[in-house]
Amino acid sequence: MLEQQFVIVPLSIFIFLTSSCLMAGDAKKCPTNIKYLKEVSDSMLEGSWYMQSRYIPQHPVDYRCHKTDITPGTHQLNIKTFQINDNDESKQVTNEKLIFLPDGQFYTSFDDKHVYVSSASSSSSAGGLDIDWDKITHKIISLDCEKLIIYSCQDLPNDKHAKMLWVYTTCSHPSEEVIREYKKVAETYGFNVNLLESISHEPCFRYVED
Repeated sequence: MLEQQFVIVPLSIFIFLTSSCLMAGDAKKCPTNIKYLKEVSDSMLEGSWYMQSRYIPQHPVDYRCHKTDITPGTHQLNIKTFQINDNDESKQVTNEKLIFLPDGQFYTSFDDKHVYVSSASSSSSAGGLDIDWDKITHKIISLDCEKLIIYSCQDLPNDKHAKMLWVYTTCSHPSEEVIREYKKVAETYGFNVNLLESISHEPCFRYVED
């Protein structure tokens, strides 16, 4: 999904807000009634996903060509994410496992033995918000044969709240119709689509490590 999570991450992955959130996170506590898919077939998730947009408060996008491959594993799905860091053009490849909880939420776990990073990765914390990535769980709010949208939210100290959204599509350059559809979903969940940060897929050449 994932960024760090289903980046799906990163599968590669996704969330919704107002302009004030760019400075201090959302003013409202994380909702407990978010509608999400509580049962997801592995076959619907398997395949290649390209991150198109995402929102993580105070966490700038400094990479492109974010592609996540989800494949069958033993008792869970495997996630392999590839991206190119804009700062030094280095490639980053991470391997994780996607693990579903009984209530349909999921989290990802790094497989340290199979992580390859060609250089230092981007900062994993959102400046000023102190997101605890190790404790984040995700909810799939939309999934079909063309798009995958993931939501997460974490209540933080000092009455701050980080709502996050990741949007993936099965095509690196989706049609205008698919773009309109995922923006509509984001708006339905209260996100300002103008704050969603686009992920570039140019130039990517090959979405694999050398």
